[in-house]
Amino acid sequence: MESNNDEHLCILFVCSARNWGGNEKWSAMSMNSLSDRGHDVILLARKKYLWSGRLKGVKVHSMPFFLQLNPFSYIASFFLIVRYRVNRIISTKRAEYVVMGLLSRILGIRHLIRLGIVRNIDNRYKEWLYGKLNDGIIVNASKTRTVLLESQAIESSAVTLIYNGIPDPPEAAEIENKELFRIVSIGSLHPRKGFDRLIKGISLLPQRDRERVELVLVGEGPALLELKKLTRDTGLEHQVLFRGFLENPGKELEQSQLFALITGNEGISNALLEAMVLGIPVLTTTAGGTEDFLVDGENGFLVDDSPEAVSRRLQEILISEDLKAIGLRGRTTVLDFFSIERMTDDLEKFIIGNPS
Repeated sequence: MESNNDEHLCILFVCSARNWGGNEKWSAMSMNSLSDRGHDVILLARKKYLWSGRLKGVKVHSMPFFLQLNPFSYIASFFLIVRYRVNRIISTKRAEYVVMGLLSRILGIRHLIRLGIVRNIDNRYKEWLYGKLNDGIIVNASKTRTVLLESQAIESSAVTLIYNGIPDPPEAAEIENKELFRIVSIGSLHPRKGFDRLIKGISLLPQRDRERVELVLVGEGPALLELKKLTRDTGLEHQVLFRGFLENPGKELEQSQLFALITGNEGISNALLEAMVLGIPVLTTTAGGTEDFLVDGENGFLVDDSPEAVSRRLQEILISEDLKAIGLRGRTTVLDFFSIERMTDDLEKFIIGNPS
């Protein structure tokens, strides 16, 4: 993959994540694509082992990411930046926004931040953090951009919309019509992801429909024990399967009839796109960027995030004869809209920008 720009960059990605998720997957895709185009790419990570086997041609360093005012964070980062002659910095989590923002101002380096979910700029600290400590903000959904620009502290030219890319899209899966209706949901087991609303929605189905449904949850996170308790309280403990974190959840998706993500705050879910590119029909909310590319009943299903609304929509889906066609239209949408080449072109252009 050749670069469309002549300028050679040395880009430092910074990620303080403790676990693997959508933000980290985007970071890995971006780093690999930029490295393929001949740029020097370095990663400063909290957990070096988290990235093992996932990066190509990227130098990885680790740092514990102490509190934002801890001198060690600044000193270690400063020497790393100077050592590699870094000329661009991309921060991907809030924990590093301040450290990298201040260092970028001292060193005169273009600093970008990546924002994967909607953030309300509702106090002076956030105005300073998002409006003053960076030279640009990367978002992956139009709603995220709209909410940011409600703040007068952020200029419209500073926020760019770059849709996620899907590298090496697979062939469409063969969706089998089975008496057992298998739903898969993938993501960090966090309250904002809405797994509890999905479980409650299934529990509200009429008995005949409820007994047909099997739900597979793929992921780890702080809500695990609460979700397991909820399955017992709703009588679904034998129908909800917890798979934990899977490096490649493709097999679970291929064996499903529906992907569901009843999220309350999202940019655009990588797992949702991965299901769509397989031709699996999807059920999700209007949170984040889904309305940028999903048309209800055409290439997917949209629903309010209440358990009652989820239950009603599932009843309609269970008797639908258009699931395969809707899934294939969803696949076409992703192939047309979310190419890795398009993502990298847009990202490279924004990273180069106009150095301050």
